Amino acid sequence: MIKNQFYKIIVLVFVISIFFSCADKKSNKKLDNNKSVKNEIPVETNKVSDVTELILKNRTQKQLIGDVINAEIIFKNKTHKIDSIEWFLDNKKISTLVKKPYSFNFATNKLSVGFHSIKTISFISDKSKDTKELKLFFVSDVVPKKITYKILNTFTHDSKAYTQGFVYDNGYFFEGTGQYGESTLRKVNAETGDLVESLNLPSDVFGEGIVLFNNQIFQLTWQSLICYVYDRESFKLLHKFNYQTEGWGITTDSENLIMSDGTSTIYYLEPEFFTKLKQFQVCDNNTAISNINELEYVNGFIYANVWQTNNIIKIDPTNGKVVAVINCKKLVPKEYIGSQDNVLNGIAYNSVKNTFYVTGKRWPVIYEIELDL
Repeated sequence: MIKNQFYKIIVLVFVISIFFSCADKKSNKKLDNNKSVKNEIPVETNKVSDVTELILKNRTQKQLIGDVINAEIIFKNKTHKIDSIEWFLDNKKISTLVKKPYSFNFATNKLSVGFHSIKTISFISDKSKDTKELKLFFVSDVVPKKITYKILNTFTHDSKAYTQGFVYDNGYFFEGTGQYGESTLRKVNAETGDLVESLNLPSDVFGEGIVLFNNQIFQLTWQSLICYVYDRESFKLLHKFNYQTEGWGITTDSENLIMSDGTSTIYYLEPEFFTKLKQFQVCDNNTAISNINELEYVNGFIYANVWQTNNIIKIDPTNGKVVAVINCKKLVPKEYIGSQDNVLNGIAYNSVKNTFYVTGKRWPVIYEIELDL
């Protein structure tokens, strides 16, 4: 009797286990089915069809500002038609076409140099749409003028100063120097070369360009992404700003700060919070000019050292065009001819005399020059 009951219990447990096992498998199968069905539900309700091609009839390897760009949409679908096409230049809609020919001429004479985009959105009769975009790079249509100069005077420069930023004001040179463990901010008597004020930057910071603005001194750093702001007279640190690029050169147009980062791009910054207002690229009539370094803003133009060259370029900030070049090869000290380190870097302007002061990294001399403009 006991033995029979024992067998009955064993059978009952076995049946129950089979029941729940089947239930679990059925439940799992249901979950898998739901997953499969979910994946089959279409999620793209506004299908973008690949039925057009955007072509440029007169595209060249080197596109010049001033060229007229003739763009055209080729419609590859024979079963439908285009209802309309919206044309965009730099994401700004400039025209809508509703009939053939699906072409448009873009005037470029008012564009800045650098990258620009042409985009079309074609609306198809089957309620789909097709977007196409092409990016073009424009160089300047201006051949830079070669500016000559006359040396008016020379001044003593600290041959240990690795010049990164250079400003003249009322008889004094303000200078920012670089190199880890050697970076400084300094004020020097222009006539005597005597050091009036000096501040050492932290040893893990590589100092870069400086600018005077509203009784303050702004000093960039290379890769620390910090701009230090000091009191102009005491060199007391007032506050710091952070930025997203490398810091190279900085100047001002008396309203905004203007900054370079070692590329071909120049940035305009709002001085109260160091917020970027705009940016533009710099090109001559052949290519983009990279390695833009120390800056000086004079009479509506930006003068810039091009790192590891003997050139100072004159830039029109309204369009990014290089309008002139000053070759300073004959100013390079004999011991630094051919050097890739102790190069030309430092432009300061004397607004009273309308002259420029030019020096370089560890150069023993500062030149006062008059440009033949």
